[in-house]
Amino acid sequence: MTMKKTINILIPLCLMVVFSNGFSQEHYTYKRKIELKQDTLKWNSVDIPDVLYDKVKPDLSDIRIFGIKDNDTIEVPYLLKFVPNDFEFAMPLGGRIINKSHTDTKYYFTIETDQPNSILNNIKLSFANENFDWKLKLEGSHNQNEWFTILNDYRILSIKNQETDYRFEKLVFDDSRFKFYRISIEADTEPKLKEFFLYGEVQNEKNVFKTFNIKDLSVKNDKKNKQTVIEFSLKNKVPVRSLKLNVNDAFLYHRPIVIEYLADSTKTEKGWIKNYRHFSSGVISSKEKTYFVCYGNLEHITKDFRIIIDNQDNIPLKIDSVDVNVLNYNLIFQSVTDSDLFLYYGNSKAIKPSYDLMKYKSFINETDIKNNTVLSEELVVPKNDSQQQPVFQSKLWLWGIMILIIAILGYFSFKMVSKKD
Repeated sequence: MTMKKTINILIPLCLMVVFSNGFSQEHYTYKRKIELKQDTLKWNSVDIPDVLYDKVKPDLSDIRIFGIKDNDTIEVPYLLKFVPNDFEFAMPLGGRIINKSHTDTKYYFTIETDQPNSILNNIKLSFANENFDWKLKLEGSHNQNEWFTILNDYRILSIKNQETDYRFEKLVFDDSRFKFYRISIEADTEPKLKEFFLYGEVQNEKNVFKTFNIKDLSVKNDKKNKQTVIEFSLKNKVPVRSLKLNVNDAFLYHRPIVIEYLADSTKTEKGWIKNYRHFSSGVISSKEKTYFVCYGNLEHITKDFRIIIDNQDNIPLKIDSVDVNVLNYNLIFQSVTDSDLFLYYGNSKAIKPSYDLMKYKSFINETDIKNNTVLSEELVVPKNDSQQQPVFQSKLWLWGIMILIIAILGYFSFKMVSKKD
């Protein structure tokens, strides 16, 4: 047998091994039938039920729509979008530090913005220092000759020890429009500013989210650190976009706040350690209702939260409840088949699909979309041996065949080299 004939035989065999193994890996745990309306149009949508988020991958990459009729199955492309889609969030603005200076007790940082006509109302600072408690002053100027005070005696701090890892470095203030901003910090050691982020934030309260009002709160007042720590859990994981605290106090207040979400838990000999990540931060004020939008404008599919309010030298606030604003995700797809449609999910090995439909999402008219419903959840029953089995059931067979293929190719390669010599 020649080398060319051998390769022609081995290539299909390799492909059969690869594809049989790949198909045997695909497994979905749950499904829901999609109930299309009789007068449905070409474009359809279904809302993702809240209870589904506990059973999908964090990036929703294992969601599929399959059309099934008799023994035929087709994958139906879809677009994943959330409603509402016109919510306005923090817009990042460009800028750079043009001057650093200091006296014996104060350190100065002057920032020049790239868009002097843009509205700015918060600055996120990031220092390399740890365990600090500083007061700062923020000023604005159009020409660096005349400066106007924006914030005064504003507190930023960092606490890091075996029990706490807490930072508050975000400056929140009323809308301003300056070309230059100057930060002056009173500190015993040099503040090492690693980076900063400028934001102009607009919040639109007219949008309608799914809102959960959480009253079952765990509230602890830490007198030593002058903080109020609030923890709460939702019924199940959902894509949370923002939070609002409802305070039952008549006096004026203006306090830094940090909101964290539970990313994961680690089991140790001393018990479970909860690992929290940053969700949002800012200032809770009696002057306005503040929606704390998740940092980076990316929703987090989670259920457990921790809120830390820095009371400074004030009495703790009475928090009645927390409003949790949740995005409503839905899937948009075309009615291109007369098969029964099912929503499948719960596959840890699935990867994000790539559909041509993504290229044409701007051409879809919202008024052409008919919303449908999904029925109750069903477990996907694996097909039995008589229905469908992978070509090679055992991984030992796959490894054996691959080793055989490599050995045959190596043998013929060795013979070719020997002939040349």
